[in-house]
Amino acid sequence: RLRARNLPFICANPDIVVERGERMIWCAGALARDYAQLGGRTLIAGKPYAPVYDVAMKEIADLLGRPVERSDVLAIGDGMMTDIKGAADNGFDVLYV
Repeated sequence: RLRARNLPFICANPDIVVERGERMIWCAGALARDYAQLGGRTLIAGKPYAPVYDVAMKEIADLLGRPVERSDVLAIGDGMMTDIKGAADNGFDVLYV
């Protein structure tokens, strides 16, 4: 129905699958991928794209009452293509768990 109405699919988490305990489960990124393959327009927000990191840095600065350098932040993530790639591409040290 979305495609027939030419509505965009907005995806806040482009992970295709995520690990939950010992299970791998489908995530929103799989739906976005499939919708795009059907010819639908998808908008991806969140990691690994820069705007989410810019917002996070602004929030940190607001909380601390001062600017913070990216070199002072350690990003921690469990998704190689989203968390780790995004942090590295955006100038953060990163810990993969």
